[in-house]
Amino acid sequence: MAMENPLHEEIRKLGKLVVNLAKEIDLKNQRLQEMERKHCNISASLRNVMETKDELVQMNIEEMRKRKLITCDCSLRFSQENEKLKCDLESQRKELERRAEELEKQAAQNDLKQKELVVEKEKIAMRNSSLQMEILDQSKADENVLRLAENQKREKEDLHKRIIQLEKKLDAKQALELEIEQLKGIIEAMKHMGGDEDMEDQKKMKHMGDDEDMEDQKKMNHIRGDEDMEDQKKMKHMGGDEDMEVQKKMEEMSGDLEEKEGELEGLEALNKALIVKERTSNDELQEARKELITGLKEMSGRALIGIKRMGALDNKPFLDASKKKYPSKVAVEKTVELCSLWEEYLRDPKWHPFKIIMVEGKHQEIVDDEDEKLKALKNELGDEVCRAVKTALLEINECNPSGRYMISELWNYKEGRKATLKEGLTFILKQWKNFKRKVRN
Repeated sequence: MAMENPLHEEIRKLGKLVVNLAKEIDLKNQRLQEMERKHCNISASLRNVMETKDELVQMNIEEMRKRKLITCDCSLRFSQENEKLKCDLESQRKELERRAEELEKQAAQNDLKQKELVVEKEKIAMRNSSLQMEILDQSKADENVLRLAENQKREKEDLHKRIIQLEKKLDAKQALELEIEQLKGIIEAMKHMGGDEDMEDQKKMKHMGDDEDMEDQKKMNHIRGDEDMEDQKKMKHMGGDEDMEVQKKMEEMSGDLEEKEGELEGLEALNKALIVKERTSNDELQEARKELITGLKEMSGRALIGIKRMGALDNKPFLDASKKKYPSKVAVEKTVELCSLWEEYLRDPKWHPFKIIMVEGKHQEIVDDEDEKLKALKNELGDEVCRAVKTALLEINECNPSGRYMISELWNYKEGRKATLKEGLTFILKQWKNFKRKVRN
């Protein structure tokens, strides 16, 4: 009994334990079921989440791929831009280094340049001072040149008047020479007449003596001697009076002749001196004109007074005619060809399309419009081109007909004619005054 009780007690405890375990198992089964249900729910949710995750991952992968492509493009672009920027920065760096070196050099040379600037300023001050002196000297020189031009012009006018007087005196000289020749002829004739009368008297006396007999001569000697003495005295007295008058007249005419010959020599000497003086004045004027032309050549721009190449061909009418006849691209080439061809014609001395006409009783040379070349040119390119060629012909024929080459001439563009030396000097003086005013300002 005692042994059964512990067994029962043990069994009871075991039964109780089993019951408790069964309850616990049931509870755990419930929990397990609950957990299985939750697990199913969680698995379903997890599947949904995994599906969503897969979709998101796929989307992320796609997005990453796109971003990667974009990043690659951007990286490439950025790389290129960076490379370019590097090059720019490198060039800027080198430029900065070069500028830094230059600045260093300039900084090193600043002192020297400062000294040079001081010296240069002093030189400029001295140059300005000398320039002012030169301006004053030039003003005086210009005034002297104008005065010289006025004097030369006045002298030239005086020379022209003297030449007119000389022409009149030359006529008087020719008349004087004629009168001298007449006087010489009269003197010679009178000398011959006097000699002939003496010879005739001697012949008559001899002839009368030969015809008479010797006896009659002796008888009549005394009578004839007296008569002869009286006749000889009368003849001698008459002949002496006539000889004295002739001699006196001859002496007067000889004196007039010597006086007129002296006047003639004086006129010839004066004429030669005036011719030499006129040539000298003309040479000086031509030299001054050449110097003025040389000086104006160096001045730029077109003014009222300038330099024109006489005989130069105006190519504008050629260009206008070529544009009407040829396309624009070809017109310029054709213009150059035509101008070159006609410039050769103008320089050819063998081509002389001129004729002589009478204008107010004077011979004048003009262009012959019937020349074959000019007619062909007019028919081909028109009146303007032909007029340009005729103008060049007249200019070159006036200035240099033998050489047929262009020369520079002082020209008044306002009036379309040759400028006088006074006009050129006035223009130069005006330009110099303007320059002097600018220098002062």
